[in-house]
Amino acid sequence: MARLIGPGYFIASTLSSPTQADFVALLVGNVEKMRWSTNKTTATGDNIGFQSKIPQTVTTTGEVYGAQISPRLNSAIGALSLIGMSVDPILKGSTTGTVTNLRGLQVTLTDDNSAGRTITNQPAMIRLWHQLAAHTFTNGKPVGISMEAAGGIGWGFAMKFADDSGSGLADLASATATINGVIKVQIGSTTGYIPTYATYTPS
Repeated sequence: MARLIGPGYFIASTLSSPTQADFVALLVGNVEKMRWSTNKTTATGDNIGFQSKIPQTVTTTGEVYGAQISPRLNSAIGALSLIGMSVDPILKGSTTGTVTNLRGLQVTLTDDNSAGRTITNQPAMIRLWHQLAAHTFTNGKPVGISMEAAGGIGWGFAMKFADDSGSGLADLASATATINGVIKVQIGSTTGYIPTYATYTPS
C-alpha cells in the first residue's frame, strides 16, 4: 500500500500489480528525479537502499536482467554529459570513524557452491562494448577505461592484482633482475604476459 504524505512524497510498504503485467510508475509533469530515502537507526545488520532480486522460475531463451538503466537524449537535444549510472559513495563530515572497506563498485559472480551448470561462453565480471556511429569526436574515439587525476590525495596504484603464482591472473615468482612480475592477458585467442618492472625513472 502507498500513502501520499505531501506533494511529491509517499510512503509505500507494498506496491503490487494484480496481474502478470509490468508494474509501471509513471511520473507526470516536470519531475526532476525519483528518490529513494531510508534512515536506519540500529547499530547492527546491513543498511540497504534498495534491492532487485529477480527469480526466473522457468527456462527461457531470453536474457534475465537484475536492472536496466538507459538514460537518453532525444533527437536534436544536447547536454553537458550523458551518464548511464553514477556510483558515488560519500564519507560525510570530518568526525573520526573507522570504515573497514571503501569500494565504489563491487561485482561478484557466485553460485550455491555446487557445480553442474554448462556455461557456453567465458564468464566476464565486466563487459565493455559500444555501438557508436561515426560521430564527430573532437578529442579522440571511445576508450575502454578512463582514469582521471585524483581530486584529493594521489592514486595508490592504477590497478592491483592478487598474486596467484601465474595460475590465471598475475605472478611474482618469475621475477628477474629487472622484471618483478607478469600479468596474464589474452588477445583474441592468444595468451600473453605483460611484464612489470621493479624500478621506474620518469622521463
